[in-house]
Amino acid sequence: LNLTAVDNDPVMKIIAEKWYEFKSTSMQRIIVDDGLRYIREANKRGERYDVLLIDVSYNEKRALMAPVEEFLADDEISEMNKILNKNGAVIVNIVTRHEDLDQADRV
Repeated sequence: LNLTAVDNDPVMKIIAEKWYEFKSTSMQRIIVDDGLRYIREANKRGERYDVLLIDVSYNEKRALMAPVEEFLADDEISEMNKILNKNGAVIVNIVTRHEDLDQADRV
């Protein structure tokens, strides 16, 4: 399994290494970067992926907690599509507050 994880918080890489014994290899790596920037740059480098797992959320209560709005922008979705292999898939973690479900459904 060839895996690239991207997180904008360097502490997450430290946690993975210290508590989950993560070791970077040629087949698995953690990149500390903005996820959307990484996707755009991956496209420029001609990289292709079988699956993108989008798991980004706000740190405050909102109707739609995850994903953050930037990942829902048409141009960003287009960029994601460009780095997918022919039969690739995008999986998005969606988190919404129950009392705001109707508002989140409209998103």
